[in-house]
Amino acid sequence: MTPDPLNGLDDRLDRLYVTDVNGNHFLISRASVTNIVEIVREWLRTRVDMISRADYVNPHWFEARKVHDWRNYISEELRSTWGGFTHDQRRVIAENAQKFADKEN
Repeated sequence: MTPDPLNGLDDRLDRLYVTDVNGNHFLISRASVTNIVEIVREWLRTRVDMISRADYVNPHWFEARKVHDWRNYISEELRSTWGGFTHDQRRVIAENAQKFADKEN
């Protein structure tokens, strides 16, 4: 079994500083650090890239990266009917396609 690289991280950090794209600094509390560690741990556990809502609601099909991009696994036929799916259906399809993309070498 692979050791958890995040094990105890939230105990070792009493605060976390982040800087946004505009250079503004923010202090994240210890409770929030614990939540962030849990989010990252779940992401690592599932090994699925996070797909933003904007990505699956209105995907820019021709901006797909060459590898590890779920949009490469959506057929032309499915793309042409994308608008007919609910947002939840689009999310499920995108997450499923991402599982295939994550297996690329």
